[in-house]
Amino acid sequence: MHPQLYNAAAEGRVDDLLEFGDQLELQLTPNKNTVLHIAATFGHRRSVNCVLANRPSLLCRENVKGNTALHLSAREGHCKVVQALIESARSRLPDQVLGKGIGAVREMLRMVNGDGDTALHEAVQYRHLDVARVLIEEDPDFSHPPNTSQETPLYLAAEKGLDECVLGILNTCRAPSYGGPGGRTALHAAVIFDSEDALGSICCSKTLGHMFHLHSHEALGVSIVLATSRSTRELLNWSGGRLSKVADKHGWTPIHYAARLGHEKRVNQICLSDERSKEMGYLTADGDEKKTALHLAASHGHVDVMMFLVACYPDCAEMVTSRGQNILHIAVKDEQEEVIKFVLQHSSLSSLINQKDNDGNTPLHLLAASTNIFPWRLVNHPRIEKMTFNKENLTPLDIAYSDKYGFTTDIIRKKLKKASARGQRDLISRNNIAQRKETPLSMERKSISKEE
Repeated sequence: MHPQLYNAAAEGRVDDLLEFGDQLELQLTPNKNTVLHIAATFGHRRSVNCVLANRPSLLCRENVKGNTALHLSAREGHCKVVQALIESARSRLPDQVLGKGIGAVREMLRMVNGDGDTALHEAVQYRHLDVARVLIEEDPDFSHPPNTSQETPLYLAAEKGLDECVLGILNTCRAPSYGGPGGRTALHAAVIFDSEDALGSICCSKTLGHMFHLHSHEALGVSIVLATSRSTRELLNWSGGRLSKVADKHGWTPIHYAARLGHEKRVNQICLSDERSKEMGYLTADGDEKKTALHLAASHGHVDVMMFLVACYPDCAEMVTSRGQNILHIAVKDEQEEVIKFVLQHSSLSSLINQKDNDGNTPLHLLAASTNIFPWRLVNHPRIEKMTFNKENLTPLDIAYSDKYGFTTDIIRKKLKKASARGQRDLISRNNIAQRKETPLSMERKSISKEE
């Protein structure tokens, strides 16, 4: 492109543009940008109108990456230029020029570049809400499908926490696409972003106790907070809760992500939307060892999330992974001390303490094979069985001293050895007492029997 023409377009000098006359359509940059691309990129509305008045055929001309002037102006957030391009399409191009019978404006809005992005993708990607609003309102019938990265505009808006844009798409578009990469949906994205725009409020315990039947779980000390993320709330309402059950390629639903990331308020929100079906606490990730949200919360030490889930779905703690591991197995394996403390302190979870996984290992077996330096809570718990054998016929103490598990810490070995020795002494002592009590009684019975 001639330097004078490029500078005139970049600087918005309309008079200099007009000097090039017929050259406006022929002059290109190395990336095949036309003078209209340049004027649109730099946001010069007068220059854009001038070029289109003389060369309307440039309106939908693509550069080497498939971008039109609309793509570039949307990317840069030049709302007035976007509006000028739309008005030009509406006034200067008849429907048949672009040939698909949907009108010149919508045809232009639906054009995709080499990455599969429409102008709306570009506006949302770069957070230009005013531009996005114009584009959404101009074509409410379009579904806005995914680009080559499998991102829809709705997914991008949710991923970036653009609540206004999410609401605009949901409230304006008749059937918007909501998918994202990896099988995720816009609801996954909203939960991962964890928007905290709205303040939560504490609901009265009586109401929540009735709603979730929490009266038998007050010992867990649950404080339920009703917090709202506008995007999360609207996506749940718009889909009738359906999106909360959609799993990605790993089998993770939105509540899996919320639990994994420790977003307690998002967990609350999803569970409240599930008040009728009561399914959320039992959804398993088929691609990730059948883990539930509770398993993921345990794995990453999010005790507050665990408390809420156990309060809402009391029996979900019974669920195990495809390896047969419960939340205590997971907490021990991942060295989550606060989770171990939480499980051991609550009698409603006591059945988990000596439960075996598919290999016959109890949580104590896993502790014996770990590098955990805080083992005493589990080792010294009064309900723990220290002499339990796994499928290899090994006790936790055997594992601690096995060459196969050479990374076991000396602290664990000492604790287990001491606790096991004490347990053996107690067992011997109990047996001796039983024998002392039994022998005289047996002799007396035998004596009476002989006399008879």
